[in-house]
Amino acid sequence: MGRLALTVVLLVGYAMLPGVVLGRASGLRGARLLAFAPPLSLAVIAFGSVVTTVVPLGWGLVTIVLATGVLTLVASGCRSVAQQAGAARSAAAFGHELPRHALILTASSLVLCSALWSWVLARVLPAPDSFSQTYDNVFHLSTIRFIYESGSASPLLPIGLGDGTPGRSFYPTLWHAFTALGMPMAGDVAIATNAALLVVCGIVWPASLLAFLFSMTRLRAATILATAAVAAGVSSFPLLTLTWGVLYPNTLGFALVPAAMGGILAASGMGVAGGSLRLPLALASAFIIPAVFLGHPNALILTILAIAPALVTAAWRYWRAPSPSRSHGTRFIVAAAQVLVSVALVACWLLVRPGFNAWPPIASKLPALGEGLLLTMPARSPNLAVAALVIVGLVWVLRARAHRWLAVSWAIVLALWVVVASFAEGQLRTLLTETFFSDPPRLAAALAVVAAPLALLGINSLLDRLDHNVGDSPSPWVATSPGAGRTAVLLPTVLLVVATQAMPGMTNAIERAQGAYEFAPAACVAGDVTCLTTADERALLRRLPHLIERGSVTLTLPTNGSSLAYALEGMPVAWTYISEQPRPAVLTLEQRLALVPAGDPDICAAAASLGIRYVLDFGKQNVSGDIEVHPGLEGLSRARSVERVDSVGDAVLYRLRGCPTS
Repeated sequence: MGRLALTVVLLVGYAMLPGVVLGRASGLRGARLLAFAPPLSLAVIAFGSVVTTVVPLGWGLVTIVLATGVLTLVASGCRSVAQQAGAARSAAAFGHELPRHALILTASSLVLCSALWSWVLARVLPAPDSFSQTYDNVFHLSTIRFIYESGSASPLLPIGLGDGTPGRSFYPTLWHAFTALGMPMAGDVAIATNAALLVVCGIVWPASLLAFLFSMTRLRAATILATAAVAAGVSSFPLLTLTWGVLYPNTLGFALVPAAMGGILAASGMGVAGGSLRLPLALASAFIIPAVFLGHPNALILTILAIAPALVTAAWRYWRAPSPSRSHGTRFIVAAAQVLVSVALVACWLLVRPGFNAWPPIASKLPALGEGLLLTMPARSPNLAVAALVIVGLVWVLRARAHRWLAVSWAIVLALWVVVASFAEGQLRTLLTETFFSDPPRLAAALAVVAAPLALLGINSLLDRLDHNVGDSPSPWVATSPGAGRTAVLLPTVLLVVATQAMPGMTNAIERAQGAYEFAPAACVAGDVTCLTTADERALLRRLPHLIERGSVTLTLPTNGSSLAYALEGMPVAWTYISEQPRPAVLTLEQRLALVPAGDPDICAAAASLGIRYVLDFGKQNVSGDIEVHPGLEGLSRARSVERVDSVGDAVLYRLRGCPTS
C-alpha cells in the first residue's frame, strides 16, 4: 500500500503544480486558480506529450517543467498584449470576485472527494496492484509501459508499441502520459494506473466541476463542499468508465469537459465571471481544449455539443442588444464566429467517426428515457438523490433565463442516450451516435457529465430557497463562522454523502466494478467480458523476468492475457495488444508451431525474424470467455517443437526447441 500512496502523492503534484503556475500567469487567483489548476496541469502534460513527438526530451519531470515554462510565457505574453490594448485591467484586479474563504472551501471539497474516492476504490480494487480484466486494458497498460520505457508520450503511437511493427497511428495518449509520470515511484503499471484513477476521479473531476460552476453562477459555501459528494456519488461517471471497456481515455477526457466549458462560458460573457476575468478564463479554456481532445476526441465533441447552446444564446443576445459601440462590422464578426463554431461541430460530428459500431440497443424507448432521467447505468439501479437534484437544477435554470441553455445541453445528450440505448441498429442510430462508438455506456457517462452540474445547481437553488424562507440574508455565501454557520455548510454535504454512497445505485455499481478487477476463474462463462487473466497466470507473469533472458521475445496472445507480459513485467512480446494486426511470422507460429517437429525450417525462420525464443500458453479461453482456436498453440505439452520451462497451474512457459536461436 505504501507504493500506491507515494505514487498518488507524486501524481497529485503533477496534477496541481504546473496548473497553479500556468493559472497564475493567465491571471487566475484564489478559488478559481485552485479549481482550474488540475485541468491546466493536464493541459501542460498534453503539450509536453506532443513536444516529445519531435524533441527527444524523455518523459518525466524535465519535460513537464519545460512545458510549463513555455505555456507560462505564452500566457504572460497574451495578457501583456491584451493589457496594452486596454482589454484587461492590471494583474492586481484579477480574482477578487470570490470571497477569500472560497479557497478554503474549494480545497476542502477536493480533499473530501479524494477521501470518498479512496473509499470507493478500496472497495473496487481487491489489491493495490489489481487491474481491470477487460478487453481494452491490454492496450492501455501496454501503452503506459511503452511511454515509460521509450520516453515518448506522443499521440502518434508506433502501431506495435515497440514490437517492431512498422508505422504510426494517432491515439489520444493523455491518460497514458499522465499515468506514466507515476511509474518511477510505482515501479508497477497497475499501481501507477490505480494511483492515476484516484487523482483523476478525486481531484481532476471535482475541480473541473467547480471551475465550471465558478464561471456560471454564484455558489453557496455548502454547494462548494457538496461538489465532493456529487463527484463521488454518480455511478454512471466516472465509475462506469472504470468498469466498462475499460475506458481510461474517456474518463480523463470527460473529466475535463466542465472546465473547458467554464472557460468558454466566461469568455462568451454568459457567466458571472466577467470583466477582468474574461481574459484569464479565455486563456484557460484555450489551454484546456487541446487537453480535452488528447483525453479523447469524443470528449471534445461533447464539449462543443454541450456549450453550443450557450454560444448561440450569447451571439443572439449580442446581436439583438442595442449599443452604439457595436457596429455592423462587429456584429458580422460575432455572427461569423457562430457560423464557424457550427461548422466545427458538424465537421467533428461527421469526421471523428471511429468506424466501429458493435454495440446493440439495450432497452426500449420509454425505459431508456427513464434510465436517462434516473441515471441508472451501470447497475440499472436509480441514483435517486442525484436524479432529484438534477430535476431541481433544471427547474432553476429554466426559471433563470440566463442559464436556460444548460437545460438544452442536457436535453441534447439525453436524446442521444435514448437513441443509442433504444433505437434499432441502422443509419440513423449510426449517424447520431457513432462519434461515441454507438456505445450506451459512453453516452451514459456523457449524460452524467452534463447532469452533475445541474445537480449542484439544484443544491444551490434549494439553499437559496431555504434562506429566503427563513428570512436570512440573500448573500450567496454562507458564513463559515462557528455554530450555525458551519452546520449550514456541513449538513447538506453529510446528507448527500449518505444519500449517494449508501443507496443501491452506487453500491450495486461498486459491486459490478469490483467484478471487473477480480482475477478470472479457471473457467469463465462465455460472454463474461472480464475474463482476461487468472491468479495462476498472474503468478507466472511475475516469474518471467527471472526465467527469460534479456532481449528474448515471447510468443503470446493478447486476447488470453499472455501479452500482459510486456505491460506488467516489461518482457518483449511478439503481439502486444488485441486490435493490433499480427505480423506474418506470428501467424505462422500460432498456426503451425505445435504441429511440426523440432527444428522445422519455416518455424525457425519465423521465430528468428522476430527474435522469438519462448511461448506463453494461457489456454484457449479469451477475455470474453469464448474459446479461440489457434492450431499451432494447442497441445503444446505434447509438441516436439517446444520444451516446458515453468508453470503455475494451467499457465505454462515453453522454450522453442531445435532452432539456432534456442
